[in-house]
Amino acid sequence: MSKDDIEKADALIRESRVAAAIPYLERALAAMPEGWKPRVETPEQLSIAFWDQRDFLAYIAHEKPTKKILWAVPSYSRLCYYLAFAAVERSDLDEAEAWIDKGLALEPDHPLLLCEKALIVGYRKRPDDSIAIYLRAAKAQPWSAVWIALALRGMGFQLIEKRMLDDAEKAFRRSLEIEPNHPVAVNELSVISDIRKGAKKIASGLTRGGTADEAQKN
Repeated sequence: MSKDDIEKADALIRESRVAAAIPYLERALAAMPEGWKPRVETPEQLSIAFWDQRDFLAYIAHEKPTKKILWAVPSYSRLCYYLAFAAVERSDLDEAEAWIDKGLALEPDHPLLLCEKALIVGYRKRPDDSIAIYLRAAKAQPWSAVWIALALRGMGFQLIEKRMLDDAEKAFRRSLEIEPNHPVAVNELSVISDIRKGAKKIASGLTRGGTADEAQKN
């Protein structure tokens, strides 16, 4: 059953075992209802497939809706994200991009989908395209402060790759206004300082891991 597969996948993801969740994610997506949409509005209520509780609460606080808001479960675009995440972990960029594109077809404005797309495009050595997608991610959902910070960090890294150091510094400092003392942003600002001083070897780059919230750590 789709519900059982989703529950099993979520349990494995919480244990940082994203690769083990793949068969459950795939079966759940295969059972996705035809015509599923992440957002359905009627005159009485608005149903949204939020990805987590923080997103739900942030939306309510930011939008101050006048009609009833329902948290729809599951988000099938979120399942696509984790399949793409697992593919990136095993360096299969073609499969990763295919899953992200499926997720974006379902939910074109979700920041994490856009950030993962930007990450993949960056791995393909297309920094300008990556920066443009990160910029979209940073503007996609103004209530998602943590995901805005994530997008700014990703954009900052690509700007370092292009040696656009002033713009990179601005991006990282903007991210720190949202998430003060974030270790990735702090490290990248040190990298920028080292480059300006003429350093040849630098420890820069967005790391990838297998935990459920790894995307939000970068």
